[in-house]
Order: sequence, then C-alpha cells, then structure tokens
Amino acid sequence: RDEVVHTTQSTHNRWPEPVTYRIDQNDTQPGHYDSERISFIENCDIGLRLADFANKPLLIVFRAAWCRWSMALTQQTLSDPSIVALTDSFVCVQVDADRHAKTCQQYSVTQFPTILIVDTEDNEIIRRSGHTMVADLTPLLQSALSSSQIAERHLRSTGDNDIVAKTEDTGPATTTDTLHTAKSTPQKNAR
Repeated sequence: RDEVVHTTQSTHNRWPEPVTYRIDQNDTQPGHYDSERISFIENCDIGLRLADFANKPLLIVFRAAWCRWSMALTQQTLSDPSIVALTDSFVCVQVDADRHAKTCQQYSVTQFPTILIVDTEDNEIIRRSGHTMVADLTPLLQSALSSSQIAERHLRSTGDNDIVAKTEDTGPATTTDTLHTAKSTPQKNAR
C-alpha cells in the first residue's frame, strides 16, 4: 500500500515493548504451549497413594530453579502436546530440588533434571538424567506404560502378587544423558 502515515511522534526513537508483553504474545501464538497443562503434584507420598489408587505409574520430574536444563525440559519437552497426552496415563509429580532435598536423597537424584518413573510399589522402572528431547522421552513413556500394562495384565490373569519378583529380571532402563540407554539393577527406593 502506498498510504502516507501522518504522526506527530517519531517511530525510530521508540522504546521496545516490555519483555513480559512479548512473552505473553508468544504464549498465544501457534506452536507455543503452556506447560501448566500437565497436572503436577508436589508431594511424592501423595503421588504414590494416587498412583496406587488409580493403578497408574508415577512420573516424577526432579528439577531445580537454578538449572537451565530443568527450565528447558519444562518449557520445551513437557509442554509438547504429544507428551502432555502421554502423561494422562501417569500420576505426575514435580520435585523442586531446593525445597525437597530429602526427596532427592531418598530417590538418589544428584543430577537435574531427572525423570524417574516408578510403579505403584515405588519400584523404579525408568530413570533418565539430563535434558531430554520429545523424541527421546516419548519412547520411554510408552515403554513404561507397556511394562506397567503387562504387569497389570499378568497380575489380573494369575492373581499373583509376586509380580515384582518376576519383572526384576529385566531391570529398569536408566540413562545418564540423552543419547545412551543402559540396563541397571532394579532399585527399590528407600522410604
């Protein structure tokens, strides 16, 4: 358009819009998702009781406010719609390392962020430390769900409460970074 704009103020000396305004605008644009869509509980004991009641595995995200990778995990990975959809099958707990240091010690968490998936008996299924991308987290969540569903089906079909002993042979999958996966011995968390 070849319209002339008449204004009394100069536009070249104008201050930029405040950062908070730009952040608010970005949150409403397509491709920007709110991480609040995952319902997190901040207490592991309550989370375990809810997981047992709902017969769902417990997804625990250990993070620290000062850790940039924890922030990236929360803002990027955990706000992705595919991850949000998968977490509906979990009871989700978020642990702030600064406020809940005893919980971090209880689960032997020393790196942040750490994603830990445990069954209703507090047995570790999967552990992953470090920033995790959506492409890496999706198969881990699906694997945890399939192992939980297999254990649940077996428990219903046999009526056997000794399912933990039968699944301990495989051990939980653990990772120390986003590229490598290894097997470790099963771990019962100290409570």
